[in-house]
Amino acid sequence: MRDILLSFAADSLIEVGNQFCGAENVFFSCDKENKKGLSHFVKILSWWDKIEKKVQTFVLDIDASEGTLEGCAEAIQH
Repeated sequence: MRDILLSFAADSLIEVGNQFCGAENVFFSCDKENKKGLSHFVKILSWWDKIEKKVQTFVLDIDASEGTLEGCAEAIQH
């Protein structure tokens, strides 16, 4: 199961990379949330799709964070 998930993750990132390859700008957004007492750090890529004529987004990652600024900075670096 682990190998299947890793393979799917790699395939997904390659496909997203192909989609924003022609984009002039790709933006990285992040936000920290607290859900049911657990801190989560969400990282999102977004870009303008010239063909679809709309903003496309891709959730890059959702990490646990310590809830501190240092924890969030480590999550971004990771």
